[in-house]
Amino acid sequence: MKKEDMEVTGKLNINPMDVLNLFNDLAKQYMDLERTREIERTKRAEIEKDRQETLAKIQAQKELFLLYMDKSFDERANNFNKFFEVIDSAMQDGNMEKLALGLNSVMQLAKESPFKPLMDLNTLSQQLASKDAVLDI
Repeated sequence: MKKEDMEVTGKLNINPMDVLNLFNDLAKQYMDLERTREIERTKRAEIEKDRQETLAKIQAQKELFLLYMDKSFDERANNFNKFFEVIDSAMQDGNMEKLALGLNSVMQLAKESPFKPLMDLNTLSQQLASKDAVLDI
């Protein structure tokens, strides 16, 4: 070692243990940083997973709703058609009692909201999920 180097070292009065402790602290902080990064990556992955699951549930509910609406309105249309066939038949036969019953049935069906069963989506989900899917409309 040169004399100048020794003088600089002597003037700075550097303790090798302090240098070692400094590097150990830096290494510890780096490890803490990497651990925190991994924790945050994991949290982001969980958030993304939850997001995808929620989107899938929303999509399933949307499909369920659209299926219900399709079946519900088809059923209502069929019922209206049957009632009007009864009304037409009663008019042709001149059967006023049958005509009154047909008109009353049309009025009752028209008063009922097709959205009423949607109040209990769990029941609707179970009905549509069953293999025998019979809707109570």
